[in-house]
Amino acid sequence: MAVIVDQKKCGGCGSCIDVCPTQALVKPKPKIKIEIIVDRCLECGE
Repeated sequence: MAVIVDQKKCGGCGSCIDVCPTQALVKPKPKIKIEIIVDRCLECGE
Protein backbone atom coordinates (compact mmCIF):
# COMPACT_ATOMS: atom_id res chain seq x y z
CA MET A 1 0.00 0.00 0.00
CA ALA A 2 1.09 3.54 -0.67
CA VAL A 3 1.77 5.74 2.31
CA ILE A 4 1.13 9.48 2.19
CA VAL A 5 2.19 11.41 5.26
CA ASP A 6 -0.43 13.99 6.17
CA GLN A 7 1.20 17.39 6.52
CA LYS A 8 -1.15 18.16 9.44
CA LYS A 9 0.25 15.15 11.33
CA CYS A 10 3.86 15.81 10.40
CA GLY A 11 5.94 17.12 13.26
CA GLY A 12 9.14 17.17 11.23
CA CYS A 13 10.68 14.23 13.08
CA GLY A 14 12.26 12.95 9.87
CA SER A 15 11.80 9.26 10.72
CA CYS A 16 10.09 8.66 7.39
CA ILE A 17 13.11 10.12 5.60
CA ASP A 18 15.42 7.81 7.58
CA VAL A 19 13.40 4.79 6.45
CA CYS A 20 12.90 5.76 2.81
CA PRO A 21 15.37 8.53 1.93
CA THR A 22 15.06 8.14 -1.83
CA GLN A 23 11.27 8.38 -1.81
CA ALA A 24 10.93 11.48 0.37
CA LEU A 25 10.04 14.93 -0.91
CA VAL A 26 11.40 17.40 1.62
CA LYS A 27 10.16 20.93 2.16
CA PRO A 28 12.24 22.32 5.06
CA LYS A 29 9.81 25.08 6.07
CA PRO A 30 7.50 25.21 7.87
CA LYS A 31 7.21 21.42 8.16
CA ILE A 32 8.51 18.46 6.25
CA LYS A 33 6.10 17.31 3.56
CA ILE A 34 6.59 13.69 2.63
CA GLU A 35 4.93 11.56 0.00
CA ILE A 36 6.06 7.96 0.02
CA ILE A 37 5.00 5.23 -2.41
CA VAL A 38 6.71 2.22 -0.82
CA ASP A 39 5.77 -0.08 2.05
CA ARG A 40 6.96 -0.02 5.66
CA CYS A 41 7.61 3.69 5.93
CA LEU A 42 7.06 5.55 9.18
CA GLU A 43 4.79 8.55 9.42
CA CYS A 44 5.84 11.71 11.23
CA GLY A 45 3.92 12.81 14.27
CA GLU A 46 3.00 9.36 15.51
